[in-house]
Amino acid sequence: MRRLALVVMAALGLAYLGGIAVAATPPSGTAVGVNPSAVDQTKVKSTDLVVGADVAMGDKIVTGASGQVQLLFTDNTRLVVGPSSSLVVESYLLRGDKTVGTFAVNALSGTFRFITGSSDHSAYTINTPTGTIGVRGTAFDFRIDPDVTAKHKSKSFLAGTTVALFRGAVVLCNLNNECVTLTNKCEVGTITSPETFKIGRLDAIEEGLRSKFMYVASQKPLLHDFWVDESRLCFINTDTGGGLTSSTGGYVPPPRRGTKP
Repeated sequence: MRRLALVVMAALGLAYLGGIAVAATPPSGTAVGVNPSAVDQTKVKSTDLVVGADVAMGDKIVTGASGQVQLLFTDNTRLVVGPSSSLVVESYLLRGDKTVGTFAVNALSGTFRFITGSSDHSAYTINTPTGTIGVRGTAFDFRIDPDVTAKHKSKSFLAGTTVALFRGAVVLCNLNNECVTLTNKCEVGTITSPETFKIGRLDAIEEGLRSKFMYVASQKPLLHDFWVDESRLCFINTDTGGGLTSSTGGYVPPPRRGTKP
């Protein structure tokens, strides 16, 4: 009987240890650049981020007004979480060849830069309060105002989720699954609750989008590996017409026009 009890206790101990091993979430990426304040929130604690800190699936990254985090993931994906921003690493399933089968983040608010790594493009998904960004192998910046759906009844250049593409392609879909695709350098699109639409280059210039995408205005806050050369000349070329191309088809006049630069 005593031997049986010891066997049962040993089996329970192994099961307990195995549960810990299964429950432990392996690191998905590393913070290679941190400007305070920036916090990594897990289910059990909140920790100030420092250079070299690991980030895992399920973690929520939150930055203050002067905060910034540059994350390098194991598949060489690079992600910048800018000031006054928050993002959750929803899913990160690493394969044996150091690529990921699923890489999904939930960007809640703020400003971001995303550069894909070695994984298949179909693995990447970025969820936002107004829709999704489907990544097709690319580099782009995006910014989110999570409160716009109640405030903006008509089109606005920065309503909801706004994406500035530098290379590759992205598919922007709102919650009604109405989508537009960005394929050209410096092309801009917005996802709102009613629909998705592209922003013409001239209108992007007139509305001052260069200054509203902080890493287009200046890449100096970033490590060089997070720079995107194609972004440097965005929103300063005036030889293309303006206007919006709606996800529902046809031309939609811009909300307002300014003086040409």
